[in-house]
Amino acid sequence: MQSVSCAVALLAGAMLSVAAEAQHPTTGMAHPHGGIMYHAPHWSRDGRWILASANLDGDTEIFLVRADGAELRQLTRNTVADDIARFSDDGRRVLFQSDRSGTTAEYSMNLDGSDVRPAARDSVLSRSPDGKTLLFESVRDGRGRLLTMSGDRTNPREIATARHAEQGSFSPDGRSIVFEQRDAMHEEIRVSQIVVSRPDGSDPRVVATGTDPAWSRDGRLILFKTWDEPSQSLWISTVSPTGTGLVRLAPGVHPKWSPDDARIAFMSDRPDGGADIWVMNRDGSDAHCVTCRAPFR
Repeated sequence: MQSVSCAVALLAGAMLSVAAEAQHPTTGMAHPHGGIMYHAPHWSRDGRWILASANLDGDTEIFLVRADGAELRQLTRNTVADDIARFSDDGRRVLFQSDRSGTTAEYSMNLDGSDVRPAARDSVLSRSPDGKTLLFESVRDGRGRLLTMSGDRTNPREIATARHAEQGSFSPDGRSIVFEQRDAMHEEIRVSQIVVSRPDGSDPRVVATGTDPAWSRDGRLILFKTWDEPSQSLWISTVSPTGTGLVRLAPGVHPKWSPDDARIAFMSDRPDGGADIWVMNRDGSDAHCVTCRAPFR
């Protein structure tokens, strides 16, 4: 079964890249009419820094942004796209996608941008709190599927859902998972549903309409983005795992919880075709732009 799990991992990695661009394309984009685009924020473990991608020099590069907007550090410098960065689990390296080899692949580097090296793309979406169960994605017959596996990456089991499913994660107590589902991989966000179920997919319940669900560390809220019909725009929102208490916080995409759940980083579009990284409190208060002034222009 080990070979099966490896194949699933490779397929899942490819799906993650496709899904991210389908929902809000950013990779490798040159800024139109000077519209600088900061996107794909990811918090450091101490909450002081935010990884982001930006096209300051015409193609997408990786940057470190002080969460208070006081500093910008460029980590990559290329004539090809470096994008979708995140910190490694131990916080010591940065993992990112790059086209530097002629095709999109995974790389890692030190926190200062040195020692860039190829990295295996790991398609683990989430681990149960006890580490005994892993959650993966795969694509088969044109449909995204979620699977669980044991901690040693054997015994894959498909989660019971007959629709396209992705972006799954375990709740902090391990008793539930959240994921998004719709009829087809590239359907619009407005028809995608946020679903909470047991880890095997049983007892599913739709709690909201949207994509990119993520649990708060206390398990009380699910962060996601949703389509707002009146404003004809995407909004960062939260909802309880029972589907109650839906709150639309601010227009934007790519929402990410801070390590202490107190803040949310997200991307917000600008009229000039660019975008910025914003940070707000958990309840949507004190929303402020981090990259709207020097040294980010």
